[in-house]
Amino acid sequence: MPRTTASEHRVYRRSQVVWALWCTSAGPFRVNLPLSAVPEVFVRRIARLLELGVGMAASRRAGQPGIDHAYTLADAFELGVALDLVDVGINQLEAAAFVRSIRRQLREQCAALEPDPLRGSHTYMVLHPKVVREALRVFDPIQRVSHYAKTIFPEPQFVPRQALIRAIDGEQADDKPGGVRRNKCIVVIISELFLHLLDYLERAPVVKRGRH
Repeated sequence: MPRTTASEHRVYRRSQVVWALWCTSAGPFRVNLPLSAVPEVFVRRIARLLELGVGMAASRRAGQPGIDHAYTLADAFELGVALDLVDVGINQLEAAAFVRSIRRQLREQCAALEPDPLRGSHTYMVLHPKVVREALRVFDPIQRVSHYAKTIFPEPQFVPRQALIRAIDGEQADDKPGGVRRNKCIVVIISELFLHLLDYLERAPVVKRGRH
């Protein structure tokens, strides 16, 4: 059941989101790092994901220079999932397209996750991607371009710890000739991502001037 917390309604600057994502990805850190500690290559990676429509739908973007965008915890969570997929080897374009396609599910999960680590339990996103040998040419309606996609993502499963092994094994797997092969699996512990982002966003430094 979705929960409502003050953090869900808070908004953050882009620099704060980038800082929190860096700390979540590279940390944990015992002391708060300055914004300048975030590598430029990481900043550009987040910028590219945002350009690809991850984290914020085009309808919410200001569309003109000089206007700050307000990001939410759910926006940062969506970016974090995309980063995790890129980190395990998924092509950035494919990761972005997939995360956009499951935006509703990700935001529902983000709204339902327990912010108290002592009360919550692990929640996992389980994927069984299929990588084809010959690339498929697909059209991206968000970017209005076509590109080669090598990874096909079926619908993800969001499961608690006690259901993880069953989800990894693939309860719908069919060993008969012509059945679905599920011998590849990606598991993202989205509850850990959520808790780290929640913590770092609350501690993210604020830049008083400039566009972020």
